[in-house]
Amino acid sequence: MKTQFAIFLITLVLFQMFSQSDAILQDIWNGIKNLFGKRGLGDHDDLDELFDGEISQADIDFLKEIMQ
Repeated sequence: MKTQFAIFLITLVLFQMFSQSDAILQDIWNGIKNLFGKRGLGDHDDLDELFDGEISQADIDFLKEIMQ
């Protein structure tokens, strides 16, 4: 009985490891496909919306100082 329970626990742990690694590998593969896909190399810079007319030059200077 103890042996069957130990085998069950080991199988359960290995199955969990396989399930989680499969999900991680799938996310990595999807990221690579998105990066090199047809539209993957497009401009993904979302920070362009920050520099509209409502931000003053002092704000931009302050942001540049923070980013250094």
